[in-house]
Amino acid sequence: QMALHMAQAWAEAEGQRNEDDRDQTFEVLGVEEPLEAPLALDFGVVPLKGAADRIERWADGRLVVVDLKTGTVDEASTRCKSLDELKKPSKAKGFQLMTYAWMLGQLHPEAVEFQVGISPMRRPHDPVLWFALNKRILLNRADLDAFEHEVLRPLIGEIAAFFQGERASHE
Repeated sequence: QMALHMAQAWAEAEGQRNEDDRDQTFEVLGVEEPLEAPLALDFGVVPLKGAADRIERWADGRLVVVDLKTGTVDEASTRCKSLDELKKPSKAKGFQLMTYAWMLGQLHPEAVEFQVGISPMRRPHDPVLWFALNKRILLNRADLDAFEHEVLRPLIGEIAAFFQGERASHE
């Protein structure tokens, strides 16, 4: 009953937000949309997977992911001064959002700008907490490429090296 009430309150607030606060029209491209994009590394291809709660295309062409959260969300976890901060556990939500933006960029090579955020369902009248990189909420291709090279590749490389070492020790 509590979850139903939370969902209803959020849906009503979202409808009002779409009527009052949007400065441009948008189209919903997907709901509960599976995302998968390959990341080619020296040792092979690693598929990155996720599921976006809602994907939108705004009138100006940007692709937007809105992630719904039923739990509490620390706004600071969605704010980074640099991509390097996304390696910290306290920035896990930001890492998740930036990964969604990167996957969306891989799946939609025609797109130029991206925006990703969290909508906290427990506070339905609060605005979406947009991920901000150095105070910018509108991400571009250069941001996605930098994320891939500065964060994703090193992180997955470390994980792969760990498991390759593990496999070598069992041979």
